[in-house]
Amino acid sequence: MPATIRWATRATVLAVLSLACDRRPEDTPRNFILISLDTLRADHLGAWGYPEGTSPHLDRLARRGTQLPRCIAQSSSTLPSHRSMFRSRIASLSGDSFPMLAELLREEGWENVAFTGGGNVAGELGFARGFERYREDDGGLARTVPDFVRWLGEGMREPFFAFLHSYDVHLPYDPPRPYDRRFDRDYEGSIVGAATRDLCREIRGLDRRDEPGDSGDPTGRPELTERDRAHLVALYDGEIRHADARIGELIAHLQSRDLLDRTVVVAMSDHGEEFWDHGTVLHSHTVYQELVHVPLVFRIPGSPGRLVNETVRNLEIAPTILDLAGLAPAPSHQGMSLRELGGSGSPAPLSAVSEMRRWKSIVAYPWKLLVGGPTGGRSLHDLQSDPGETRNREPEHSELADDLQRLLDDLVSGEEVPELSEGLSPELEERLRALGYVD
Repeated sequence: MPATIRWATRATVLAVLSLACDRRPEDTPRNFILISLDTLRADHLGAWGYPEGTSPHLDRLARRGTQLPRCIAQSSSTLPSHRSMFRSRIASLSGDSFPMLAELLREEGWENVAFTGGGNVAGELGFARGFERYREDDGGLARTVPDFVRWLGEGMREPFFAFLHSYDVHLPYDPPRPYDRRFDRDYEGSIVGAATRDLCREIRGLDRRDEPGDSGDPTGRPELTERDRAHLVALYDGEIRHADARIGELIAHLQSRDLLDRTVVVAMSDHGEEFWDHGTVLHSHTVYQELVHVPLVFRIPGSPGRLVNETVRNLEIAPTILDLAGLAPAPSHQGMSLRELGGSGSPAPLSAVSEMRRWKSIVAYPWKLLVGGPTGGRSLHDLQSDPGETRNREPEHSELADDLQRLLDDLVSGEEVPELSEGLSPELEERLRALGYVD
C-alpha cells in the first residue's frame, strides 16, 4: 500500500510538470481573482448536494467552471490554512522563508491587490507580502466587493491578481435581513445572531480552558434543543446566502466590464465548521471532514464546465494559477497544477494531509487515517461508506492503517500546528476577539 500511494503522488508530479512544455502564452488568461470564503464547509452548497438553496451564484460558477468536489484543506483554522495555500506547503512545513503566491506573480509583472477581512489573514502576519495594496475591512463582502469594483474603475492595471477574503460565513452567525430569517422563518426561541459568538464559545468550553491549545472543557455546556440547534445552522446558511449574493454582484460587474473573458475566477474556502458532527461546534480543533472538506472552483475563460472527482488539496491553488499564467511553480511548492485533471491522461490520485494542533490526517480516498487529538490515538475511516467518520475500521484493516501512518509521518513535521501567532498587536488581538478566536 505505501509504495502504491508514493508512486501515485510521484507520477502525478511528473505528469503535471511535463505539461510545461506545451504552454502557449497566447492562451494564458491575464487576470486572476481568488475568492476565499472563510469557514465555508463544502456540504452546505447546492453544487455539493445541499438542498436548502444557499448558493445559486456559486452553483452557477461551479457548473460553468471546473468543480473539484473532493478538495481537502491543509488545516482547520484560518491562519495555517491560508499560509499553506499561498505557499503551497503542508501546514507544518510552511514557514516564512517560502515565497507567497503574490510575490511570484509580482516578479513577473502582475499588479496585486487584496481586499480582506484582516484578522488571521492580517498583513502583520505576513499575508501582505507581494501586494501593492492590502486592505483590511471587517465589513464583509458588502464593502469588499464595492471597494474592489471601485479599484477596477480607478486604478486597475492588467494583468492583475486580486485576493478577496471575507468572514461573512463565520462566527458570529449574524446575517443581515432578510437572510437572518431566510432558512428558519418560524423560529421563536432564544438564539439571536449577535449572541452566537459567546454561545458557541460556551458550547465548546473555550472560556474554561486550562492551557493554550486545549480544545475546551466538555462540562457545563449550555443545553440547546434540537430546534435551537437547527436555528443556529439556519443562521450559518443565511450567511452563506448573503455572501453568495455578493459573489453574484461581482460576477455581474466583471461581465459588464468585459473582464470575465480574460479573468480566471477561483472560489475556495480555508476550512469548514462543525455543527455537532463530532460532539461540538466551531473549528480549529480537529481535522474531521466537516472541517477540512472545502469547496474549490476554477472558472477559466474558454474552458467548458467540468466535474473532477479526484481528491485534490488547497496546495494545488497556487501552482495552478501560476500554470494558467504561463509560469512555472516555485521549487518549494509541494502542490501541483490541476490543469489536466479529469482529462483522458488524468494522473493518479493524490493523498491529502491536514493538520491542526496535535491532530494530523491523511486521505488516500476512500480511506482516511486520523492521528493525534486529545488522546494521541488513531482511527481509520472509509469515507465512501462512512462519510461522517463514525466507525473506526482500524481493527479489521490494521496493515492499511500502518501503511498510511508511515506515509503521513514521511510527509509532515512532528510539530503541532497552532491556531494563532504570538506577539499580536493590540488592534489585531481585538479583531480576533470579535471573531471569537481570543478570550
